[in-house]
Amino acid sequence: MRLGLDPRIERVQPLDWRVYGSGNTPQAGCLNELVEMAQLHEEMARERLDQGDGRGWIDWYAAPTALGAAGRIEEARSLISEGRQRADGFVTSKPIIDRELSEFEKWLRAKPVDGRPGPPRPKSATPTKV
Repeated sequence: MRLGLDPRIERVQPLDWRVYGSGNTPQAGCLNELVEMAQLHEEMARERLDQGDGRGWIDWYAAPTALGAAGRIEEARSLISEGRQRADGFVTSKPIIDRELSEFEKWLRAKPVDGRPGPPRPKSATPTKV
């Protein structure tokens, strides 16, 4: 483990590689990994956003993306809704945050109901590999 790096980041990075590889569409059979990724991203986001740290939005966006990819659409929508409320605390960034959350809503609406892979994850939810 690298000094000072959050252990959740150490965990989520290999999960992301397992689920997405070098693409933007999840590999088959990765439901548990997607759910774990969502939980880790949500935890990290909540901590940062609760402290007023806008860097938490990256993880906030990643959480509903993983949930949506796992087919947990209502949970993803719930996070988007909560994100809109949290955005009120980031006055100068609120228009950008609202626009991003709208993109996630649009992405979720485009997801098929029958479990087939849907559209690739939104670009803002594509993490940079460390």
